[in-house]
Amino acid sequence: MLNRRRANCERRGAAAVELALLLPLLAVLFGMGVDFARVFYFSQIVENGARNGALYASDPKAAANNLYANVQAAALADAANL
Repeated sequence: MLNRRRANCERRGAAAVELALLLPLLAVLFGMGVDFARVFYFSQIVENGARNGALYASDPKAAANNLYANVQAAALADAANL
């Protein structure tokens, strides 16, 4: 019984030390995940804008419909928050 108490006292702060050692690594991994998500989001915005500009440029009736002033305006219509 005495050995069990002594072992419990020696391991008392082990969880706090483990958390202190791993918390910076977990924070870096979280930051990397958020940064990757932002890059992916903005790449999707650029791709959608390019697609919209290409559709406007390839449609011969687009200029007659006057949806956008030019191809650049058509491309930027999808990239409002870029």
